[in-house]
Amino acid sequence: MDQIIIVCLVLVSLFFTLYLAKYKADQGIKYRNDERWNYVLAKSNTITQKYDDFLLLIVSIIGIMSVFIPIHFTFSTTRVLIILYLCLSYRNVVETLTLKYYDQRV
Repeated sequence: MDQIIIVCLVLVSLFFTLYLAKYKADQGIKYRNDERWNYVLAKSNTITQKYDDFLLLIVSIIGIMSVFIPIHFTFSTTRVLIILYLCLSYRNVVETLTLKYYDQRV
């Protein structure tokens, strides 16, 4: 069951990664990289940077907690790498959604 969920999450992240590249290229051509589109990209990058900062904060908190509080978890290396991949690849999901949002709002 866990493997099905992980495969679905990986497929969603793959879809959004590919869609983001296509969407940015199409909108860049459509708007000819005008000032409005550059503003939308800047706003989207700001939100995406906040997502990255949030991930870094969570990892730092977990790291600090593991130093002071004896927590014993057993994770396989593969599982940890998959979780890291999903956290990093969902950055593209956040960026895609914020691009769509600001493209409609601005």
